[in-house]
Amino acid sequence: MQPRTVVEIVMPEGGEAGALMRSIDWATTPLGPVEQWPQSLRTTVSIVLGAITPVLVFWGPDLVQIYNDAYRPILGSAKHPRAMGQRFVECFPEIFDELMPLVDIVFAGAATGVTNGRLMLERNGFVEECFFSWAYSPIRDEHGDVIGLYNTCSETTDVVVGERRLAVVRELALRANLDGSVAAVVLATEQVIEASAADLPFGMLYTVVDDAAALVGCAGVAAASACAPDVMHLEEAKWPVFAAAREGRAILVDDVRARFGDVVGAAWPEPVTQAIVVPVSSASAREQTVLVVGLSPRLPVDDGYRAFVDAFARQVLASVAIARRIEQERHALYAAELEQRRLEEDARSRDEFLAMLGHELRNPLAPVLNAVHLARHHNGVPVAVAPHLEMIERQATNLTRIVDDLLDVSRLTRGLVTLHQQVIDLGVVARAAAASVAALVDKKRHTLTVKAADPVYVVGDPVRLEQVLVNLLNNAAKYTDDGGRISVEVDIDDHGAARVRVVDNGIGLDEALVPRIFELFRQAERSLDRSLGGLGIGLTVVRRLVEMHGGVVVARSAGRDAGTTIEMTLPLAPPPTTSTTSTTSTSTSTLPAPAPPAQEGPLRVLVVDDNVDAAEALADLLDMWGHTAQIENTGTAALTRAATMAVDAVILDIGLPDVDGYEVARRLRAIPAFEAVRIVALTGYGQAGDRARSAAAGFDEHLVKPVSPSALEGVLARVKARLAG
Repeated sequence: MQPRTVVEIVMPEGGEAGALMRSIDWATTPLGPVEQWPQSLRTTVSIVLGAITPVLVFWGPDLVQIYNDAYRPILGSAKHPRAMGQRFVECFPEIFDELMPLVDIVFAGAATGVTNGRLMLERNGFVEECFFSWAYSPIRDEHGDVIGLYNTCSETTDVVVGERRLAVVRELALRANLDGSVAAVVLATEQVIEASAADLPFGMLYTVVDDAAALVGCAGVAAASACAPDVMHLEEAKWPVFAAAREGRAILVDDVRARFGDVVGAAWPEPVTQAIVVPVSSASAREQTVLVVGLSPRLPVDDGYRAFVDAFARQVLASVAIARRIEQERHALYAAELEQRRLEEDARSRDEFLAMLGHELRNPLAPVLNAVHLARHHNGVPVAVAPHLEMIERQATNLTRIVDDLLDVSRLTRGLVTLHQQVIDLGVVARAAAASVAALVDKKRHTLTVKAADPVYVVGDPVRLEQVLVNLLNNAAKYTDDGGRISVEVDIDDHGAARVRVVDNGIGLDEALVPRIFELFRQAERSLDRSLGGLGIGLTVVRRLVEMHGGVVVARSAGRDAGTTIEMTLPLAPPPTTSTTSTTSTSTSTLPAPAPPAQEGPLRVLVVDDNVDAAEALADLLDMWGHTAQIENTGTAALTRAATMAVDAVILDIGLPDVDGYEVARRLRAIPAFEAVRIVALTGYGQAGDRARSAAAGFDEHLVKPVSPSALEGVLARVKARLAG
């Protein structure tokens, strides 16, 4: 076997680039014969030829080039293979001056690099826009001096140009859809083409109808010029717009200069040589839109370029379709908006009406219930009158519940109800609800049974869940003939959910009514003897409250006279710890907890209400309890009285005719003597916003008419506690 030559030792492999290097007479190059190459050059050549990524080396002061197979595509057909062993300035005269400042940095001993740098290369027979990311590193000889440059390089043209083109399509989508008209789409297309001259030197939009094409949009060239005629007819059209529209396909025009002469775009000095004509509407439509766009003279017309033009045309098509649909629907949309405004105004008016209705209904209920309480505790009331007083109290209480349900529907619909949740035993809630409806159940001689042997825990608002069960029990009592049977069953169902069933043997439900029983104002058929029929809103309140707790409520009935079962299921909760277990009974009162025992003695109370009956009934009740009450019917009179009267508490209506209760409270708080006086709002307005507003005005408590005597006694107890403290 013959010994290897120096060339074979230095360049043992390296693919095509290695073979090319071995074929070169290096003695004719600035590097000289291979036998005289320093070890540093020999090592560098070995590394370059063995690399799998594109590598180019500049060696010596003449910057002689050596590269590997992976670098060859960057050179193109115009530079390879002569670039091997060629001086940098001879191979790349078009970018030499641009890159030499970076080369000088490396030969000064520092590394440098560029990410996605743009270079204009003449590598395939034309000036081509290219993008590269590269890193320059110094190569040192045996003495430590910089003798060469090691360049690792990757071409990013497809990535950079692809992102640029994607941004063009996105910009068109953004602009074209801003106004929602076809004219806006045309204008946006023109603006985007003008701003994208590197990829779209010019563009025109034509509307094609039968044998005529009319220019509707133009960018990059002058309208009515030879390249962009206002009108084209089939027999003389220089752009194949009719063929593109008829065949529904894009057509490449590669002789633009022969057809129109030199058409130069804004981005490059070279004239455009190619263009694409592409339809942007269905070939079956009588009126079609065709897009004509020039192609960059500095980029190859490859599949990526064609895909970009196709995407641009499809975006124009989509935007035109959207604009036409918007124009067709604009009047309908405007009508719908007017209808929505009307509905919102109706809803606002309804809510205002319900709030005012609640106030106006609660105001007369307060003196009625207070008068009943006074009469029932009067020593001289005849025995025969007592049942009538009970009837008045029962009917007034029922009316209060109807008003509360009506207002709850409004608040629930608007999302204004807030749950105050804790871990509770549904059995406790069920027993409290049963106690609340005891009077009605007894009156109708029903048998009410609560079955809740084991604790069943849920996370819920005890007040609201009791409200749910009270509504269900009231319905069961009303729609069951006298002497009926009602049961409340609390357990855990087969799916591990907490379950409450209210079962009665009453009049039942028609099959058609069962799935709709929880709709607003929907109820079973009334009869003239059912005076407690209600408004058909209680079950709507039930469903909304159960859903707010994450539960489900359903109704079941086998038909008329077969009874009804209402079943509520809620997510089961783990048993509470000792620290979280509530031992207080469930109550529908939202008042503060009762005050501790306080000193005995009468209180001086100022009662302010423009409803004379309500004020007098409340004052009589206070007098019966041994307190001293003074009445005023206007805010102004109340402020005058407060200036001369020492009081312990003020019970103040908010809806006064002259100065409202909020302002009266604020003025009272400004009087030094009233800093410690307990001011209580007693009003028909009971929504969350009303309570927040009263607290901000200086009220200590907010009671909603009609207030029970026990709740009022609790207020007075807290007044005494404050005075005692």
